[in-house]
Amino acid sequence: MYRHAIIIPCFNEMNRFDFSKWSHTVTRFENVDWWFIDDGSVDRTHEIIKDLTLQQNAFVIRLNKNFGKANAIRLGMIEAINHSDETSNDYYSLGFLDSDNAFDDFDISMLIEQTESKFNHDFQIVISSRVALSGRKIIRKKSRHYLGRIIYTLISWGWETSPYDTQSGFKLFKLDDNLKQCLNAKFNTRWFVDIELMMRISLIRNNLVNIWEVPLNYWKDVEGSKISFTKFPQIIFEIFRIRLLVKKTLKSLSKFN
Repeated sequence: MYRHAIIIPCFNEMNRFDFSKWSHTVTRFENVDWWFIDDGSVDRTHEIIKDLTLQQNAFVIRLNKNFGKANAIRLGMIEAINHSDETSNDYYSLGFLDSDNAFDDFDISMLIEQTESKFNHDFQIVISSRVALSGRKIIRKKSRHYLGRIIYTLISWGWETSPYDTQSGFKLFKLDDNLKQCLNAKFNTRWFVDIELMMRISLIRNNLVNIWEVPLNYWKDVEGSKISFTKFPQIIFEIFRIRLLVKKTLKSLSKFN
C-alpha cells in the first residue's frame, strides 16, 4: 500500500477548525500521515490541534512566527520528508489541504487513489477542481468565484495546459528528487505555493509539468478565508509576482520545445 503525507497549514483557525471532523478524517486514512502546521497563530489554534497527535498518523508542528501559507507548507513538507528518511517510511505523494473542512472525505480518498494510477503515467501532480457539474454539490460565494476566475485569467495567460481551478486548496505532488529540489529555496509569494511548485518542477524537467485535474463531488465555502476583497492590494502584488514567474518560466521552456 502506498503511503502519503498531507500538509495542513493553520493560522488563527480557532473559530473554524472542526476538531471532531478532522479527528474522524485522520482516523479514517490509515495510509496518510497528516502534518498540521501552526503558522505562528496568536489565538488558541495550537491548543486545539495538538490533541490530534493522539492519533498515530498525525503530527503537529508549531512555527515561532507567521511565515505565510506558502512557506508554512514548504516547512511542513521538509519536516515530512525528513521524517520519511528517518523512519524509512517512504511517501509516494506529498500534498497540502486547507484546514477549513471545505473538502469531503470521499473526495480526499478519490484524489489519493488518482495519484496511485496517474503518477505511473507521467503525471506529477493531481489537483482538485471546484467545477459545478450536474450531480455535484459545489457551494461557494459568487464574489469568491468571480475573484478566483479573475486571478486565474491573469496568472494563466499563455499557459495553455494550466488547470482550471488554480486556487483549489487540495493538491498532491509526486514525491521524487525534483520535488525535493524545489523545496530548497523559500517561496516568493504567500498564497501561490502551488503555482510556484509547478513552475519550479517544470524548469527542472525542461518541460511543463503534467497535471491531472479531478472535479470534486462536494465543496463548501467556509467563512474566514484569508483571501478576500479586503486584501485586494496584497492580492494584486501577489498576482503580479506570480504572473512574472509564469511568464519567465514559459519563455525559458520555449527554448526546449
